[in-house]
Amino acid sequence: MCRPWTSSAPARSSSWQTPHAAARFLDGPTTDSEPDPQPEPEASPPKWRRKRAEIVVHIAAEVLAGQCDGVTRVGAIGPQLLEQVTDLLRGREVTVQPVIDLNVGRAVNGYEHPTTVKKRTELRTTRDVSPHSTRHGGLSRLDHDHPVPYVPPDEGGPPGQTGDHNDAPVGRTDHRAKTHLGYQVKQLGLGAYRWETPHGLARIVTGQGTRRIQLLKTTDGTTIGELYDTPYNLQIDFN
Repeated sequence: MCRPWTSSAPARSSSWQTPHAAARFLDGPTTDSEPDPQPEPEASPPKWRRKRAEIVVHIAAEVLAGQCDGVTRVGAIGPQLLEQVTDLLRGREVTVQPVIDLNVGRAVNGYEHPTTVKKRTELRTTRDVSPHSTRHGGLSRLDHDHPVPYVPPDEGGPPGQTGDHNDAPVGRTDHRAKTHLGYQVKQLGLGAYRWETPHGLARIVTGQGTRRIQLLKTTDGTTIGELYDTPYNLQIDFN
């Protein structure tokens, strides 16, 4: 008696047991059943962002009022024509800021110099006010020191110690030399400073640079004035 032939392989799914299913398997997938591929979106060109630039233009109040002709000075660059300023700002994002009057000042009771005071001082001095320094700073690069040391109010300090009248932007090393090594600095006016070393040397620093001076002192060593060097060789004949 013969037994029917059997296979140990697992039975295929019923979906493959019909002639139509087998034909689809052999013929492979048809393109009719697939959706048309969508075109890739074109990449949008990157947006070009204008770079920001800051230009400080110095001009006298008399020129603004039309009382006289004058020349404007641009930051540390020097005198500039309108066409030259236009070239400097070409392709830049321009924001017009309010006019800053360098002849005014402000005083506060706290230790930290306000941002407006720092800005006016740096516009007057144009740089670090240490002697012979060429370091151009910024509100975050220089220490704004008190030429007259600050005394807290609860220790007897007077009001209004911090302001345009008592502000010297210096580098950190020069700041430490003044504080710990016996260097002295006196603010003579807005943007003018007199430095004295422990060895008796002295310099005047303004926005135009550094000048050598000789100190006039009393018998007890108190400084009462300065003698400025002259570029001319002056000879006085009393005969």
